[in-house]
Amino acid sequence: MSAADADMLEVSDLQQLDYATSQKRVLFSFNRRDFYRLHSQYLAEGKSHQGIILAKQQGYSIGEQRSID
Repeated sequence: MSAADADMLEVSDLQQLDYATSQKRVLFSFNRRDFYRLHSQYLAEGKSHQGIILAKQQGYSIGEQRSID
């Protein structure tokens, strides 16, 4: 599910992480700096989430990123 599918494009990174957590989903992002900070903030507050996958921005489509060879 993408942020667009969840109607979450116009919300903050924290709201996206909170939403993913409430849906028991892992969050995938190219925004490594901000989501690493949010991960650390979650831990400092004693919260947990299902996981965050942080990737280097590359020119792959969502379908290419999701495919498994």
